[in-house]
Amino acid sequence: MEIKFTVPGPPKGKQRPRICKLNGRSIAYTPKQTIEYEKLIRTRCVAALAKSRPNQSTTDKSRSTRKGLNANESTQDLDKLISRNGSGSDPLERNLPLEISILALYSVPKYVSNKTKELMLNGRLFPTKKTDADNIIKVILDALNGIAYRDDSQICRVYFEKMYAEIAETKVLIKNYEVG
Repeated sequence: MEIKFTVPGPPKGKQRPRICKLNGRSIAYTPKQTIEYEKLIRTRCVAALAKSRPNQSTTDKSRSTRKGLNANESTQDLDKLISRNGSGSDPLERNLPLEISILALYSVPKYVSNKTKELMLNGRLFPTKKTDADNIIKVILDALNGIAYRDDSQICRVYFEKMYAEIAETKVLIKNYEVG
């Protein structure tokens, strides 16, 4: 099993939950920018899954997309989805260990010299600016729960790298974890 996709735009991280008081009660909520970015990640992943599984009917695709996007679905519903999609190397299999590679590509700032730009694009200078690596990893792992894998606890190995490129984007590769 291998899922490969690209998320367009500059890499973003998971923002901290916000808390507000409503009628004397504290309520935590996820910021709108994080919700929108997670939706974009899910959309790109679902499109990659659809390409890799052309024999799956369109009704199953839309059903599995709805299941993956709705965080309130019960475990029984997920089990039905898993049995419908098959077994073995299905990413939604409960104990399947996975590894993920994330390449966060930042655009070169406009104010740098041509010499510095060349160093950045050749991988000799790296972006040491925000967004933090752990927040980028967290938003991607959380967004793909129930879509690319049953739960992000299945991820046993994470590769992450921040680099400069002509086009800002985030590349994601999820595959079976292989020892060695």
